[in-house]
Amino acid sequence: MNIFCQPGLDVTPLNRPKWNAILDERKGKADEQEQAQRGADHRGTEAGGSRAVGGGHGSGMRSIQAHHPRLEVEVRRHGCKRGAGNEATAGGERAAKEAGRRPEPRQGHAAIGDSKKLTGLVEKRAEVRRLVGEFQASERRVCGLMEIPRTSYRYQGRRDDSELRERLLVLAREKPRFGYRRLWVLLHRDKQRARVNHKRVWRVYRDLGLSVRRTRRKRLQRMLQPRPVFTAPNQEWAVDFASDVAASGRRLRIFSVVDCYTRECLALEVDSSLPSRRVTRALTQIIERRGAPVAIRSDNGPELSSRHFLAWCIERRIDAVHIQPGKPTQNAYVESFHGRLRDECLNVSWFWNLFDARAKIAAWHSEYNSERPHSALGYLTPDEFAQKVASPSSASNTTRPALPQGFPNGSAVATAPAPALTQSRTCEEVLR
Repeated sequence: MNIFCQPGLDVTPLNRPKWNAILDERKGKADEQEQAQRGADHRGTEAGGSRAVGGGHGSGMRSIQAHHPRLEVEVRRHGCKRGAGNEATAGGERAAKEAGRRPEPRQGHAAIGDSKKLTGLVEKRAEVRRLVGEFQASERRVCGLMEIPRTSYRYQGRRDDSELRERLLVLAREKPRFGYRRLWVLLHRDKQRARVNHKRVWRVYRDLGLSVRRTRRKRLQRMLQPRPVFTAPNQEWAVDFASDVAASGRRLRIFSVVDCYTRECLALEVDSSLPSRRVTRALTQIIERRGAPVAIRSDNGPELSSRHFLAWCIERRIDAVHIQPGKPTQNAYVESFHGRLRDECLNVSWFWNLFDARAKIAAWHSEYNSERPHSALGYLTPDEFAQKVASPSSASNTTRPALPQGFPNGSAVATAPAPALTQSRTCEEVLR
């Protein structure tokens, strides 16, 4: 609807030039935008070698009203290909976008990357001193290159810490194991002197070299050794200690020896103290009765890692296999046995004294080997399974034990035929 034809509107000749000027200005801007768009489309069409479809309507672009639908995609005749100019323009836009894209996540700029941490004033002053002395350059030039004012480079602190140094030295000699925090508290107890900031105390304390050196505990390093697949008795014994308390309050220690293949409990030594020599004496009695094992697996306790125990193993050509510290699951056979021992014997028995404990634990020891069925052995007792393994026809009747966790089927560890219970072999002969 034309605003000049509205009833009641007084449009005088004086007012008409203002309305016309406004409308002409708006129309001129719209014509300029349409002319720029039409010129770009015309150049793209000429570069592609195709002519505009419906040329009669090319000049009628001005007459497109606001209610006409606008197309946001390019319209081409069926079968026509895009012009080379348009493809070149699109390729250039894509290349520009790819060039400005971040090549890596969390990167600020493709060329610069993340900015490094700015160097502090102390480091810059030290670098200026080094450059001046090494290259015989002037102070003005080096400070300009390092972007540091010469006044900042020449600045000398005016604070005097001589009194604080003397007081700290006196306190550090009296309390050599005190850190700067405790020394700072001692300084504040002196009411006659001014209070000192703890950061200043730390700076002077560090400059004097009074830092307390703490000795770190040495951690024992053990390499994880692959577990072989056991196929016969006496290939490996597992040993460990358990503890309990008698009614009198006396501490009891129990030394256990378990065959990893037959699951037999070879010994349960009970005493108030079991040093290394007592351990080797118990193992010697088992070897005289049964034969020497190829290896003995244990933790890193003092009784099982002493020089006497290691020398005893070397003398009898027995491999001492120590598990990694804090990894009791690497000695799982004896740990499982201790669970049964504590659940079925120690927790249900009341020991009056050491002799009563020896008698009750020995009775459970005999019951475990000869009467208690073991689920890992097909619910046979350890004695029955050991007799079955020792029989001449055991090679075809005995099933291979399950592989431990982490070993795939077809392990590279070789297996050997089951030897007699009294026969001892070296590790190389068993794994050959």
